[in-house]
Amino acid sequence: MGFPRFRQINTDNAVTHHDALEFSDGHVVLLTRLCVGQRATVLQLPAAARPEVAKERPTSEVRDASPIII
Repeated sequence: MGFPRFRQINTDNAVTHHDALEFSDGHVVLLTRLCVGQRATVLQLPAAARPEVAKERPTSEVRDASPIII
């Protein structure tokens, strides 16, 4: 089981939040839905350290940004 990934969802809707966590089981949780006291730290790796990202094509619904650690 890996770390959840930072995603931006619903980017076509300008009046809603977009930042979310996607877990390995497919669940997506908006950062604004975290409970009081929960925290997420987003780490961005250098582009050269992540060659697999260049091969991925984000869809209009979900965009890949960087891995995160909770």
